Amino acid sequence: MDDAGAIAVAEHAVRYELRPFFLLPDQAPGLRAHWRDKAGLADVCASLGIAQPETRVVATEQEVGSAVAALGLPLVAKVGPAVAAPPGSGNCATPA
Repeated sequence: MDDAGAIAVAEHAVRYELRPFFLLPDQAPGLRAHWRDKAGLADVCASLGIAQPETRVVATEQEVGSAVAALGLPLVAKVGPAVAAPPGSGNCATPA
């Protein structure tokens, strides 16, 4: 499931529209907001003691190069919440 799907399911589950048909976990209030921000999600995982890959937030091209040099390849890069995604792209990076 992608971020947009996870957020949609969580929002509808809160309204109990999906609960009669699916077994869905309860989620802490405000947790959905962290799904849009991968650095925030990494912070939540760290606070709960959940293992995760190293997460870095980069803002410049030079920082990207440094991160690639330090982490090595392959790696996964995600668009942060400060970058607006094109409308209709389904990308949850669009600021809320």
